[in-house]
Amino acid sequence: IKNQFKKWKVKYHKIWNRKPTADLYIDDKGIKDTDFFKIEESMKQAIVTGSEGGIGKAIVKALKEANFKVEGIDIKKKQDVCDYNILKDIINRYNRIDCLVNCAGVTFKDETSESYSREKWDKIIEINLTAPFVLSQLVFPKMKKNGGSIINITSIWAERVLENNPGYGASKGGLKILTKCLAKDWAKFNIRVNSIGLGIFKTDMTSRTCSSKKRLKRRLQTIPLNRIGKPKEVGGTVVFLATDASSYMTGADLYIDGGWIINGD
Repeated sequence: IKNQFKKWKVKYHKIWNRKPTADLYIDDKGIKDTDFFKIEESMKQAIVTGSEGGIGKAIVKALKEANFKVEGIDIKKKQDVCDYNILKDIINRYNRIDCLVNCAGVTFKDETSESYSREKWDKIIEINLTAPFVLSQLVFPKMKKNGGSIINITSIWAERVLENNPGYGASKGGLKILTKCLAKDWAKFNIRVNSIGLGIFKTDMTSRTCSSKKRLKRRLQTIPLNRIGKPKEVGGTVVFLATDASSYMTGADLYIDGGWIINGD
């Protein structure tokens, strides 16, 4: 036992006292904490899908204010996130991409699970889940050398049961797990993949899913901060995940929901 202990002591002494390599250590000597949010003058390139929606516009604005160059992709610009040839052409314009924000999403008015059409199911899965996966694959070669950040916009409904809308809940739950899969697989390339789960925000999508005042009031009763979120309240978190301020984070789920997730309702 004594000999085994000595071997163990020598082995782990070498491990814990070894000098970190360049690949394992980030030298931040002389750098202020706030500097991690700042982008060098050369600027970094970000791609944002759903860039013309309420949340997407706020994300684009925040990234630009953080000195990112931003390419917005949106159906309103006749750029369908499911048209992978167009997306490939857009991404191939750049030698490197530092950040991808998968924000494009769709939902439909409530419909019971037994009558929910295959057409709706296929469309919602394609836009909300398949497109983020394909886009992530497309930007991978651009991030492989220098690393990067992929941010998937999910929903509180990845954690809660959304009645009469099986497609939306399934797509966002799937995106949450996809985030963790990519984070695990691509960590060795210093590609960080995280998700932001949104609660109720003042957007066109919310007006479709919470159309009645009675239903909205019921939802607000489950939110500790007792209000709807503003799109601009998402931008800061995206910048955090896009920059070195979050350089030791990957596979994480951050929720901007007024505290809804802690309420258990």
